[in-house]
Amino acid sequence: MALLIALLVLMLFHQASTQSEYGYVNIDCGAEDAYLDDENITWFTDYRYVKQGYNQMINKSIQYDPMHTLRAFPELKKNCYTLPAFIQQKYLLRAGFFYGNYDGLSRPPMFDLQFDANSWATVITSIDQPVFYEAVVMARRHNISVCVARTKQGDVPFISTLQIMQLLPGMYSNMDSDHALFKEYRFNFGSNQTVRYPDDKYGRVWEPAPPNSYTNITADFQTLISTVIDDPPFAAIRTAIQSKLPSDPILLSFKLQEQVRPSYISLYFTEVAKLNPGQNRTFDIYFNGQDYNLKLSPIYQTSNEVHGYVVPTGVVFNFNLSLVPSKNSNMPPIVSAMELFTVSETLANGTAPQDVFGLGLIAHFQESLSKWSGDPCLPVPWDCYLANFSIPYLTNFSDMQALEIIDLQNNSLTGEVPSFIWDFPNLKSLNLAYNNFRGTVPEFIINRKVSLNITGTGLIIVVPKKKKSHTGLIVGVIVAVAVALIGFAAFTFINHCIKRDRKVSTMEMSRVEEENQTEPVAGNGSETQCDPQRSSKSFGFSSQRRLKDMEEN
Repeated sequence: MALLIALLVLMLFHQASTQSEYGYVNIDCGAEDAYLDDENITWFTDYRYVKQGYNQMINKSIQYDPMHTLRAFPELKKNCYTLPAFIQQKYLLRAGFFYGNYDGLSRPPMFDLQFDANSWATVITSIDQPVFYEAVVMARRHNISVCVARTKQGDVPFISTLQIMQLLPGMYSNMDSDHALFKEYRFNFGSNQTVRYPDDKYGRVWEPAPPNSYTNITADFQTLISTVIDDPPFAAIRTAIQSKLPSDPILLSFKLQEQVRPSYISLYFTEVAKLNPGQNRTFDIYFNGQDYNLKLSPIYQTSNEVHGYVVPTGVVFNFNLSLVPSKNSNMPPIVSAMELFTVSETLANGTAPQDVFGLGLIAHFQESLSKWSGDPCLPVPWDCYLANFSIPYLTNFSDMQALEIIDLQNNSLTGEVPSFIWDFPNLKSLNLAYNNFRGTVPEFIINRKVSLNITGTGLIIVVPKKKKSHTGLIVGVIVAVAVALIGFAAFTFINHCIKRDRKVSTMEMSRVEEENQTEPVAGNGSETQCDPQRSSKSFGFSSQRRLKDMEEN
């Protein structure tokens, strides 16, 4: 018996050493012991990688090994695994989730999946089917955190398996450190078999492509002479599909989860047989109908690859791949395997050093927060969830200047609110409910329109008295003065006109009388020629001025 145990331990050690050459860590979340599965993969327990959560078992009648256990997180809002890594090295992350109705509620939860300080995916689980999410990332620190976060009240996040596999530095060479690649599809064309470890030493899983109308073919050789830097497994390369006729294209379409993000694609080819003289297999490659000037003639017993970014020109619901025979080709186009990723948004740099220091102080001095792991502050919005921890006092975490949301509800905090709580420059929401706080809420918090909850506390909001406004009185005085001035001006003008008319009339009458006396003329209408003429000049000048202005304009 002792010998059998020793042999089992030796096998596990040898397998772990073989996998560790490529930086493997395979975690069966919720498992009690390490074991070797039917595919010769060593699975370890998760105790050293996570601090919180509870182990749960799946009903054995519907279990998927190694997904017969899981770890559930009913307490904290965010729960993280911390995985060792080398800085600036690329890693393949795969997270698996199998609900299996472990809680008897028949209600598969939905929650967020994150890595480091970045969003990864929204996990949508199923009662009877496992789901997997995969990403290619570059480590920025000596560890990578993978986290599940509750987004809906009553939904309990969980995780079944977690794997991290180190990749060669040159793999996925177009990828930069500011972005991650989220797997959409990885297909093995021309076969109904799934290709995985140990055929793929990096742990990638190549699934059979969906049924199509093309012809399945298999290479006539058993090994590759050379391969490419992304190193696809031979088992995925040696099978392929080709169109039925040399003149027919291969047209494939794949539904995308993200319709506006760029895609990253890797296509793999090989010539499956030695071509006779005069045979030529050459084709052009189009992505979403765009011509990238890509022409390929696969080489026999050699892995060929085309890879790069494809930027959508608008909202794209499907990724369309076209392999079109070239004019001089007399053999149908061919393809062996494909990887299709969605490119992440620009990655966050993570929590600032001063904020990490502040978080460390909180966790160090608050025993109830000892289960915190990773970065307990969510990517967007940046919040700090400290509710329901029975915290008796607050450590000064004023260094965390990026905080936008602080939730301190339902603790054992007493006395006045520490002054630093009010002073975060980006604060948008502050929940102090159900604590024994007393004192007054600062007026500037009210003026900044911070969302504030002080229910169940002794805090008081003093609404500042509004200053009496004299605007109405001032406006009234101005209006009254203006009316008076206008009235006075009008009175003066009218009075002046009346006086002038009286003077003109007296002068005209005197002048007419003198003319009548010295030089009598009958029927000339002197009065008619005089008064209208004078009025016409007065108003005529004004009318001519307005006309001139209009003509000039």
